[in-house]
Amino acid sequence: MLDRSITSCAVVFDRSDVDALRSLSEQSAGASFSVLPLTPTAALQARGDGYDILSATDYFGDAEQRLVVPKLVEIRQSTEEALQSLPQSEREIVRAQFDRMIFSQLRLHATLASFETCTVRHNGTWHTLPAAEAAALLERELIARRCPNWIGSIQSFSPPPFPGLFRMVQRALARVVRWRSPKGRVVLGAYKDVMGAVQAIESAGGRVVVVEGSHGSLGDYSDLFKQFLKVLRKQSPIVFRVFGRQTEEEMDMHKRVATATGYSEMQVAADGADAAFRKSLSGISGAKRQLDTLFGILDPTAFLSAEVSRGSDYLAAECIGRRGGQRVVLGRNAQGPTSDPMAVDFKRQYLLSRYPAGMTDVALFWDARGVEAGRQFLDDGVSIGRVATASSLPGDSKGKPVRADGKRAVLVADSFGSWWTRHWWALQTSDEYVDGLTELVNALKSVPNVHLTIRGKEKSELRVAELAELFADEPHVTVEGRERPFSETLLEADLLVSFFSTTIQEARQVGCPVLVYGGTQRHMYAEEAQRTLAESKDEAAIFGYDGSVNLSDLIESVLNAKKAAFDDITQPRIPQLSIAELGTRLARGVPVIDTIGT
Repeated sequence: MLDRSITSCAVVFDRSDVDALRSLSEQSAGASFSVLPLTPTAALQARGDGYDILSATDYFGDAEQRLVVPKLVEIRQSTEEALQSLPQSEREIVRAQFDRMIFSQLRLHATLASFETCTVRHNGTWHTLPAAEAAALLERELIARRCPNWIGSIQSFSPPPFPGLFRMVQRALARVVRWRSPKGRVVLGAYKDVMGAVQAIESAGGRVVVVEGSHGSLGDYSDLFKQFLKVLRKQSPIVFRVFGRQTEEEMDMHKRVATATGYSEMQVAADGADAAFRKSLSGISGAKRQLDTLFGILDPTAFLSAEVSRGSDYLAAECIGRRGGQRVVLGRNAQGPTSDPMAVDFKRQYLLSRYPAGMTDVALFWDARGVEAGRQFLDDGVSIGRVATASSLPGDSKGKPVRADGKRAVLVADSFGSWWTRHWWALQTSDEYVDGLTELVNALKSVPNVHLTIRGKEKSELRVAELAELFADEPHVTVEGRERPFSETLLEADLLVSFFSTTIQEARQVGCPVLVYGGTQRHMYAEEAQRTLAESKDEAAIFGYDGSVNLSDLIESVLNAKKAAFDDITQPRIPQLSIAELGTRLARGVPVIDTIGT
């Protein structure tokens, strides 16, 4: 609960801040602080050090709906006007980074607004300031800490030594790839299995290639010669590393856009992060010319990605589009149409960030609700269809593995949005993730013959080891990382618990019922969550928890209903395009959308 009597606090983001605060307390003759941790990893350490802990989620309150989203919508309008002068790939990079910066700025100010003064750490020194000034200083500090990771995800595209020689050898590689793969070359964005599509492309005689930024070292040459060996051994993917530099005209254009959007000022405030950001944009611009040459040799038949969200993806999609190739995005996350204003803003931005306008020709979804969401939010020029996933496992419950101890298996396979995420409304924060797990663990103590497995993900705000430490004293709980394939873990589960994740769709494919649940009821399956057990007999057994019933009783009811629900969905409607057919059409350069409906 929010304690209005507390007028000052010390703000910590990670364990290093807590260690530094301990030193400050010792230097200040034992001065005590109410501590506001912004992440669970900081909260765990601060609590262990004996500090009084405040909840950042409580102080943020309803500011998401009251302040952040309206302000983001207002700022985006002026931003979009400035971005129209940029080429598509650079536009997407600026748009993604700008949203992150603005969201973190608004969230920090809203979280600290209830205090009179805050003590924050900047450049290794603690400062006690009025709340608004403290938020501004902390913004600079945290952006400076995180920006290298953001830039790293975009990639720098730095040229290796003797770049002319590198380009010449790489062009030879492209010719060998085309000679050894006459049936078709498919460029894969953000290399992932894409639900079995990679194997399907190769089974149809195609070859998968990937575009990534070069590292700017002799290691690029070593990697290049490894690609020749992979071609001869018929291995995939073949990686082409690209680089380049901006022309003076391009640099001037980016400077004007950064100034017009306010992005440049934010980045400069982040202690030099602006230079790294500009280097990424510079590489993207120059690399287009190199990639156009490579694609002229390779003649790729298509571009396929699970989401178009990295600099190299933007680059490949834009270049293939100029050549008239089809760009197909097979979405990974659960989606549905909505009318709620907050959800509308989230879903529009979420879908457009993964299916960017002008970079997506075909958008494929797993189910009919995804198709409906695509029709509601995507550009009119995008063809929308439905595809079966390759992760479908046998639907016969008799073949399902049983735990050695005979207990019913509940699986949490979910994650949370980081402090910076621009899709916070539809994702749990790290605090909410921990709060929800704690409530679930306690509820399961009243459910007999049950074991809970939490499948965690390594994140800076909460590591798997810290999550395991949090529930170390609970004998009915196991915390594991992602070493095992998810398909194995899912097949063992009698119930999947998730807030917003691809795992919800994967569970639907194998007939495992789903409880949509988290630290809040702000989940994306609001319509399905309102169903009663009797109403859930369709192609998905999805149940929701809205706090109106006892959580233990709801879980017991779902587990008892599991067999009926499983039988109901083992024969879903047959999707109109299989992964195998998708792979064949991509490899052969046949239009995907001609054969599918919704």
